[in-house]
Amino acid sequence: MKRKLLIFLTAFSALTATAQTTEETPDNKVPFLESISVGIDLMGPIRRAMSDRGEYQATVQAHIKGLFLPTVEVGYGTADRYDADTYTSYKTKAPFGRIGCDFNILKNRHDDYRLTVGMRYGITSFDYDTTAPVLEETPPTGGETEPGEDTPAPANNVIKDYQTTSEKCTLQWVEIVFGADAKVWGPLHMGWSLRYRRKLSCSDYTNIPLYAPGYGRGTESSRWMALYNISIQF
Repeated sequence: MKRKLLIFLTAFSALTATAQTTEETPDNKVPFLESISVGIDLMGPIRRAMSDRGEYQATVQAHIKGLFLPTVEVGYGTADRYDADTYTSYKTKAPFGRIGCDFNILKNRHDDYRLTVGMRYGITSFDYDTTAPVLEETPPTGGETEPGEDTPAPANNVIKDYQTTSEKCTLQWVEIVFGADAKVWGPLHMGWSLRYRRKLSCSDYTNIPLYAPGYGRGTESSRWMALYNISIQF
């Protein structure tokens, strides 16, 4: 379901971009700060509604000479996960931030659509609770055996109680960003970005954070992520 939705949004963005063309504008006729856009990501809320984790993100991006696009991204991530196989649960919610710059690689940098590559530095500091069962070993059933007799049943582990561990983590990472953006109508723009994320550091922990706001699965040292952005350009 999520994959089909992502494919549809990506195809819509590409078709919108290729359907629009404008004449190339000389750089000397364009102001240094060409425009500013403010947008939100649509994939994070959809992911949160369909799973046990997700995030809400806003983006502010400046367009300098149509080439440089300094970007600030801020958001809030949440997770409330229960694993029925291990009887463990994980909860966290915290803000995150990213800062970086994209570069428009199209020849006509002042057109109604952009194709970009860029980088981000991301950081989040969050508290998280991990609840896990406390196991107690029960003695085996049966007594001593003589040759030829049945072997006693092995000892079993039963859940005696549940223990919650509260920890704090500061996680930093970098992203390589590939993106496309198209003008839909007036100041309204839509586009997607594909992110490759690489973890830089994570403070000491007893239980590894299963989810880090703004990054994703904390158990992975690197990961891919896709975002779909809707923005207003001023």
